[in-house]
Amino acid sequence: MENKKKLTSEKNRKLVVVGDGMCGKTCLLYAFVYDTFDPDHVPTIFDTYATTIQIDDERMENKKKLTSEKNRKLVVVGDGMCGKTCLLYAFVYDTFDPDHVPTIFDTYATTIQIDDERITLALFDTAGQEDYDILRPLSYNDTNIVLICFSINHPVSARNVIEKWNPEVRHFCRLCPIILVGCKKDLRIDPQIISKLKQDSEKQVTTDVGRQIAAQIKADAYMECSAKTREGIQELFVHAARLSLKKSNRKKHSKCALY
Repeated sequence: MENKKKLTSEKNRKLVVVGDGMCGKTCLLYAFVYDTFDPDHVPTIFDTYATTIQIDDERMENKKKLTSEKNRKLVVVGDGMCGKTCLLYAFVYDTFDPDHVPTIFDTYATTIQIDDERITLALFDTAGQEDYDILRPLSYNDTNIVLICFSINHPVSARNVIEKWNPEVRHFCRLCPIILVGCKKDLRIDPQIISKLKQDSEKQVTTDVGRQIAAQIKADAYMECSAKTREGIQELFVHAARLSLKKSNRKKHSKCALY
């Protein structure tokens, strides 16, 4: 697998295209990224693409090379403050930044090597607060795999996996593969958190409980990780990439839809 650190040495730039509806914005981007003209492509409200090119001595690969890669869209959902943003940030930038403030919908892109397949992962961070329940489904269109996250030190976020997140994902993404992710694993043995939870007649979410929830929602896998220590981060996204490839045929018959 290609080390993700390689990407941090590249220069990342965000480009936004605006203009009237039907003026040609989507076809413009589609032609550049995929080197083809597709007048029938129907964009979502917010489409996102990622590509790499070479400018002078700055590393950027020829876009045509990317057309031979496999592109997969991964969406991360879960309660607000459960660790979603730090999880993605730790994977893409190999660092822990607890002060990073995400936008309502942050998007990252990274490339990894799985066996003989080079995969570009488009990573979509979503807002878990109820205020964004109406907007969040806009992220689900054409998703290849979903990570439903909860915080190991916050049992309510685990219960919400069953009551809120799994029903929402199953509704909009139907047969899309799901990995249940227990975030903030490093806090499981934190004495202050254990004491506080005990005062509230609660306790940390154990690995066994996490597995039980995964079985209950019929997730394809259950994994735990820590963005702070980076434990389990690499393994999680490698498994997600493999699962997105393995389940690609299933997704062809069941696209995530907004209704």
